[in-house]
Amino acid sequence: MHGKIKILKNDDTPYKILDGDKIDLLLISDGIKLNKNILNYDIKIQRILTPYQLLRTVSVSAYGNYYIIIESKIFDSWKLMIIQEIYNIIKMRAYYHNSNIIFHIYENRTVNENFIGD
Repeated sequence: MHGKIKILKNDDTPYKILDGDKIDLLLISDGIKLNKNILNYDIKIQRILTPYQLLRTVSVSAYGNYYIIIESKIFDSWKLMIIQEIYNIIKMRAYYHNSNIIFHIYENRTVNENFIGD
């Protein structure tokens, strides 16, 4: 059985989505603010500073299920080639490691969001 990938392109509050999913590692970009509610979850949190760090973390990390939240302005600053590479790594991680991955582009609609996902 393979893992699942969810691509969220909206401004829903991340905490509503966390309630229904088993997440091991929360990866957040600059511009994402967490409140104290996140401490109610048994989850590791890591800030992502560059898209290359995200690629590396997802490709070599030992954690199973990921929730990646990227602020839309940060996501728009990434090159399209890197966005496609991130998506390819996410697909491989879900397929070969049975990881469930949520990729959430948070806040406003973005130009680059059409380049993540099938």
